[in-house]
Amino acid sequence: MRRSGRFAVYSSRFTVEMRQGMSFPQKFRDWASMVRLPNVPTVWSNVFTAWVLAGAGFGSHPQNINFVFAVLGGTLLYVGGTLLNDVSDVAIDRIERPERALPAQRVSVRMVWRTALACLAGGMATFILAGSYMVVILLLGLIVTYDRMHQIFPKQEGIPRVRILIMGLCRCCLALAVGEIVSSQLGHHGWMAPVVVILPAFGIWVAVLFGYICTITWLAQKESASIPRAVVGWMLAALPLVDGIFLAFTRPAVFLVVPLGCFALAVALRRVASAT
Repeated sequence: MRRSGRFAVYSSRFTVEMRQGMSFPQKFRDWASMVRLPNVPTVWSNVFTAWVLAGAGFGSHPQNINFVFAVLGGTLLYVGGTLLNDVSDVAIDRIERPERALPAQRVSVRMVWRTALACLAGGMATFILAGSYMVVILLLGLIVTYDRMHQIFPKQEGIPRVRILIMGLCRCCLALAVGEIVSSQLGHHGWMAPVVVILPAFGIWVAVLFGYICTITWLAQKESASIPRAVVGWMLAALPLVDGIFLAFTRPAVFLVVPLGCFALAVALRRVASAT
């Protein structure tokens, strides 16, 4: 009877583990929510817009490769930042959002931590290979600083306002890192490499991007109080439309295909995972 009882326990554990292992849709939704999958197309749109407004093209093979590196690097840095943010927020989420994967213990903190570090390292390396050095290091520092402040000062008065500025600077540095790649292709290197910021359309777009992201971040901090979460999610999904407005006034209409496509994809992915 004892042997039978032990067998039943082991069999039950094996069955649970098998069910957990076979639950691919749930695991996919968990990871998709942790990396804010609906927001990833907005990164692609920002990279494309920065590339075009900086004056780069898609004619030569090296340019095309560097553009792919910029898209891949931006994606990895964004995904790594969101995962690191969830690891830093796990104690708060246990109280405010216990349904999330980490506080619900559906995914291990160690695995997410390692994945975040791998993505951040991969994103920085990819940008460096493409020709961005100083700006991408600054971007990585801002990402880590934001998440570190989230962990050390979760409720410190005044810190939320600093976080808002840092988040806005993160998207600006993403655009400037792409600009640095374009500048390096033109033979300019060093700290002042992103000289494309002197271009009117590029500079205005970066300023608008900063204000838009700061506004979204401010609203996201209010979402649990007076701002519905859906409002923040839709504003994030609409970010490629901001890119499209600048491209509509500065480039041929064919360039609108990318931001509009990214907007449509961001909206579609909202059915798969949460954007906030």
